[in-house]
Amino acid sequence: ALAGVTDCWQVLSQQHSEEDRIRTRATWLRGARSGRWALLLHFAAGPQGFEQAISVGTQFEGELCFYPGACPLRALVREPGTTLPLSTFPTEQPSFLAAMESYADALAAQPFLERYPLAVSGITASMEDAGLLLRCPDGRPLPVNTSFRHAWHLLAVSGGHPVTLAGEWDGRAFAPWSVWADGRLYNFESDFCA
Repeated sequence: ALAGVTDCWQVLSQQHSEEDRIRTRATWLRGARSGRWALLLHFAAGPQGFEQAISVGTQFEGELCFYPGACPLRALVREPGTTLPLSTFPTEQPSFLAAMESYADALAAQPFLERYPLAVSGITASMEDAGLLLRCPDGRPLPVNTSFRHAWHLLAVSGGHPVTLAGEWDGRAFAPWSVWADGRLYNFESDFCA
């Protein structure tokens, strides 16, 4: 019943989980023009498949409707358009400080916000004695969530060069979902898991 948001929606990440034979698929989209984030949640029981086929690394011109809330992220696809491969990722991603300002605004609107989606460019990855180290373009370290288990994959894909990462910030650390490198989007869960 609410007004929709039309944009070119880029499919940047997808994670799957299962509990008590109920499978959940969380798909994160980002509007290419608006920069707005959207979370599509789909559920399936037993052998049932998911309703919509949505692939990471694609984009579509379409309309999404957002569930009401103080910081609306969850959405439904009202009018999907033709799906095309993701050919570019916006190069003008916010700096980490600008991303933190966006996070602060979201937290002010929704104090119980557990995780917030971010896309930050110019991030370099290296392996140190303490583990994976991510650095912002200004040299500032970006704390990595201890649950992130694809450090070597990120290092291999980035080759030590700056990349754009999409992921979530929990207020203390960043958990990457996907990386844009050499004109391709790699989703850590699907591209690097057997």
